[in-house]
Amino acid sequence: MNDHSHSSMDNPLSDRDEKQEVTAAGAELERLVREVADPIISFVLRRQFHASLRSDDFSGANQDALEVASEIRIRLLPRLREAANGGGRLEIENLPAYIRSAAANACHDFLRKRYPRRLRLSNRIRYIIGKSGRFAIWHSKEGDLICGKADSQSDPVETTALIPEDLASALAEIAGGYSGFAGPAKVRALVDGFFEAHPQPVLFSLLVSTLADVLQVNESDQISRAEQVEYEIRDESPDVESRYQDRMELVRLWEDLETLPVRHRTAVLLNLRTDNGDNALTLFPALGIVTIAGIAESLELSPDELAEIWDRLPLDDLTIAEKLGLTRQQVINLRQSARAFLKRRRV
Repeated sequence: MNDHSHSSMDNPLSDRDEKQEVTAAGAELERLVREVADPIISFVLRRQFHASLRSDDFSGANQDALEVASEIRIRLLPRLREAANGGGRLEIENLPAYIRSAAANACHDFLRKRYPRRLRLSNRIRYIIGKSGRFAIWHSKEGDLICGKADSQSDPVETTALIPEDLASALAEIAGGYSGFAGPAKVRALVDGFFEAHPQPVLFSLLVSTLADVLQVNESDQISRAEQVEYEIRDESPDVESRYQDRMELVRLWEDLETLPVRHRTAVLLNLRTDNGDNALTLFPALGIVTIAGIAESLELSPDELAEIWDRLPLDDLTIAEKLGLTRQQVINLRQSARAFLKRRRV
């Protein structure tokens, strides 16, 4: 009698046990989807698309949201299956946070591909508000993204459901008949005009949609090939797991930077650059880790002072030295010391 037969006789319940384990894992996976993933996905999509998520709602926004919901579940399924099985190569410390990150990334990917012009406008408005010092973007207790005057963040938020027609008309006058994608000066004037005429906090998405309508920013089948190449999703883009881990790494990096003396922080942050030499400091506000006003505070600069140099970042060592009243070599030494400290923190 071979070993296999002998093993089967010794363990007559092994097949049954294995089937029970598979059934238990399937039940746990179903529970994770139903009780953990789906409520978070629905929460994110309702606020991103202002959609009902009902199958009988055939509005464009709701159909977009349902499409993204399916994509999110597909992305999450392998990781949820690992969690249901009680193992896997990915250890997720906070599963709800991971799911929220996956849902937000999927929304961003969808909007970048489907509505590149409106997303560009949204990013520009977010940047202008962040730089202004007079306006701010924050989350309400319900999780909605709110924008308004900076001194109204502590006020109870009652977001306006609809923008008055006379406000849209006034903004159209400010736009001066311009249609299409506007430059920074035009968008800044529109944002200023919006909050001057409408001082109450509003949903950020409502501000974006209003200004997009005023500027007649429409997605067209005639989008240029250059725009398609700029915004299309590429196969080599990081998956949600990598993006989640990258964001967590940047969160930890910022927390460590905040423990440094201000001159060391300045030497690092004003020279921080990506692999291709661009301003890497933009990653922190773009990922919601810290606002531009928060960066200015960390550098002990006013928002206006940071705004003056923002478009010139990263700065060279000599320029940083002039700002700090130091020599170029002293700035280099500060950065080397800071990097050594950060490296030790990573070990």
